[in-house]
Amino acid sequence: MSLISCSTCCQTNARLSTYAGNHAVWNKITNEGSTIKTALDYAMTLNAADSNETFYTTELYPSVAAVGAIYGDPEGKYVDFLAK
Repeated sequence: MSLISCSTCCQTNARLSTYAGNHAVWNKITNEGSTIKTALDYAMTLNAADSNETFYTTELYPSVAAVGAIYGDPEGKYVDFLAK
């Protein structure tokens, strides 16, 4: 499973969980010490052009929007990513 599909899958599960009344899932820490936000932040640092996979970048857009909405975007990095 690619990092992008994992991020999208986790974000989808988190949105479903939130809808069911469990907001804690957005801050759940994995055994490796990551959250949905840290996974997405890492994925956003990867340059898809380096591996000729630029078509995958658009798959991050729903996750970027969701993380920005849940955690906020005081630095504007999620808005900037979506604007590119």
